Parts: sequence; structure tokens; C-alpha cells
Amino acid sequence: MNNFPIFHKSLYSSTASKVKTELWDSALAAYDEKQYLKSFHLLMDYVNTELRAKYGNAEGTVFKVPHGSIIVNVAINDETFSVSAPFLEVNQEAIVPLLRQVCTLNFSSLDLAQIYLRENHLDFEYSCKINETNPYKIYYILREICDIGDRYDDEFVTTFGAKRLYEPIVTPFSVDKAENAYQTVQSIIKQALDYTTYFESKRNYSQAWDFIAGALRQIDFYTHPQGQLKNNLDTAIKDANAEAPLPGLVTNMKNFLQEWQTMDKVKFIEDLYEIEIFISTKRRSSLQNIQENLEKLYERAEKGIQDGYQSAVAVDILFNFYNVYYHNNLQEDVNLVLVEALEKASGKPWKEATATLYHVLKKIMDGNLAPTPAKKGGLFSRLIGK
Repeated sequence: MNNFPIFHKSLYSSTASKVKTELWDSALAAYDEKQYLKSFHLLMDYVNTELRAKYGNAEGTVFKVPHGSIIVNVAINDETFSVSAPFLEVNQEAIVPLLRQVCTLNFSSLDLAQIYLRENHLDFEYSCKINETNPYKIYYILREICDIGDRYDDEFVTTFGAKRLYEPIVTPFSVDKAENAYQTVQSIIKQALDYTTYFESKRNYSQAWDFIAGALRQIDFYTHPQGQLKNNLDTAIKDANAEAPLPGLVTNMKNFLQEWQTMDKVKFIEDLYEIEIFISTKRRSSLQNIQENLEKLYERAEKGIQDGYQSAVAVDILFNFYNVYYHNNLQEDVNLVLVEALEKASGKPWKEATATLYHVLKKIMDGNLAPTPAKKGGLFSRLIGK
């Protein structure tokens, strides 16, 4: 436990968002000018410039856009805008508990769209007059349908025996890639359990929490799991932030990873694939947003290095870097410097790893993302005693 943990590069080549922010103001302006169809087209291009050509009709008035295991259908004319997404076929034997859950979603998680029972299947639906299609509103509606639909389909299939109405467009991992992914996740889990147990033995529960909570996010960063794997992982990450004593939270995370450690390999690999996405639930990152999120970390790291707490600083930075990936579609310039730093720190002694991580953290906070080597003799060198 004298070295920084091993880093594994993501299986996905890019973490960047496909959103074109420069089109947002144009969509708003078109709406204000009552050019409603143009406004919606610009909104679609804002989300992803490939969508209209791939999934729309020639007139640009009907769209069938896949997102995970649902298809979002949009129809727009001179008078109305409507969106629907066939969700699941109901299992009659479990219809009562299933509809209870649907009611909970309708009243708590869905603000504008609603889930309706139509004959024997559940559909997301929303419609409004064409002059009510403000881009802010329409984007939010599409996002909540994509979020809830993709998040709960696997849970409802597993728990209530519901059936999908649409087979998702997926690109399965190759046999070799899937096997390598499984083995790498197993090594991440073993490493997390070993390090966490070590920190617990020192009664350092804060560092234990940072490490194992970071490991959960590392798995998400590395594999981008889908299906029930993704749901379970998100639940574990959410539960780890509960208001409860740290030892109990750490134990819960260890139990979760131990369950994944013994999971059937075939079942695990079933949820490793690439999938079509309409509207991502992650934020599109910006340097300013990242700097704001890392500001307190930067202050803690500077003080921690001065006080000689090398491993604590390294683990704190590691958790926060993976947390940035977990919540953001990370822009390529930041992604490159983070990956470079994590690769360089991988397996190195704590002091050396801390120096590497702090250096890139400082670069981000300074807004200097150029791939230039660190110079000796500056503030950073004085902080780590070189």
C-alpha cells in the first residue's frame, strides 16, 4: 500500500459532449421570432448535429430517435408539438406494484411528460401548442423522458417482469474486449477492497471512503456499463453519499463490490456494450464549471502537501477527478491532461504521485491546459519539498 493505485484508461476514446453550445441562442431567437419549426431544428442540432439527417423525415417534422432501449417520437406541425416514447409491455401478474411505481415517477420524477397505460403497455407522452415550444422547456421534456426511460426499463423488466417494446441499438463488445473488461474490473475491485481495508485498519475512514467511492466512479469511467449494471452502480454511488457514519458507508460499498466480485461473468458481460444516446444525463463540461467544482479541492491539496499528508492528498484528488468524469461529458482538453496525469501517477510512490496530480490540478485551476512539462523551482516544487 506504499504506491498510488493502478490507473486503467477508459474503453471509450472520447468523453466529450456532442452538444453545440453556439446554436442555443439561435434556437431561442428563432422561437422569439415565431419560427417554431426552425427553432426545434436548431435545438436538435444543438443536441447533436447528426440527429436530423439520421432520424428525421425529409420535411423535418417527424423524428424517431433512439435512446437506450426506448425510441423518442417527435411530431411537429403548424399547430401542435407532441412527443411520445413507447416504454414497456405490462406483465399482468405484477401490474399493481408496477403501476404503483409508475405513479411515483409521474408525481415525483416527471414534471411535464407523464407515463400512461395504453391497453397493455406504458408510454411516455407530452403535447402542447406550437407557440409553447420554448427550447428550454422542450429540451427539459426530452431529457426527462430519456433519463427516466433509460433508467427504469431494466429495473421494471427485472423486478416486475415487464417486456421491452423496442430492442435497443447496441454494439456489443468483442469477445476479447469483453473478457479484458471483465478482468480489469475485477482487478479494480480487488485493488479497491485491499486499499480500503488498509485504510480502515488505520481507522482512517475518511480516506477509506474517498478511495472506495472513487473506485465506484473508476468502474463507470472505465467501462460505461449499461442496463442493470449501470442502475446498480448509480444506486451504490448515491447511497454512499447518505447522511450516515463513514464506517457504515464504507462497509456498504465494500459489500457492493464483493457482490460484483462474485457475479456470474456472462451476466456481467451482457451489460457491457455501446448504445445510441439521444440526450445525455451528464452535463456538458466547461473549464469554468470544472474550476468551480475543484476550487475547494485545490485549497485542501495545497495545505495537505504543506502539512505532509501525501497519500491523503492523492486519494482526495483521485476521487474528485473520477467524480468530474462521473458527472460530466468531459471536454477533450481537460480529459487529455487528466488521463496523462493519472497514467503518470499510476503505481508510483505516494509522494511522486501526489506531485503529478497536484501539478495537473494547478494547471486546470490556472486555465493552462497546454501539454507542457512541469518546471522545477516554482511554487509547486517548494510545496512538495523539491
